Amino acid sequence: MQFTKVKVKQLRVSLDAHLESWAEENGVTAKVGRASIQASGNSFEFKVELVAEGAPTKEAEAFTQLAAGYGLSPDDLGRTFRYSGHRDGGQSFTITGLNPRAPKRPILVHSPDDDREYVWPAEVVKQALEVAS
Repeated sequence: MQFTKVKVKQLRVSLDAHLESWAEENGVTAKVGRASIQASGNSFEFKVELVAEGAPTKEAEAFTQLAAGYGLSPDDLGRTFRYSGHRDGGQSFTITGLNPRAPKRPILVHSPDDDREYVWPAEVVKQALEVAS
């Protein structure tokens, strides 16, 4: 079977769905990582994490340790703000962590309005928190 980028993307969507179901059954978090497309075959990386209930995620720990370098306070972790520039005049977002390997959009936020995760630039989050104060 010949794999194209489109076919590999379709496989990733299917794998994500199956992996999410498996992870819920087993009480872990799991993600499909990088995909490699080569003439000799294709491969996907999988990441499975066992997280103790109530323990902070590695992203939350990174936020606590590195927030000051992004102009934020470690106490901002868990803060909720509204951002009027997003969708229909405003949506709530809660800061959940930081990805230091993402220089343009390192701040991880969760929206309870649509139950989705987003990545944001630190400066936008900083401004939104100032408006919320």
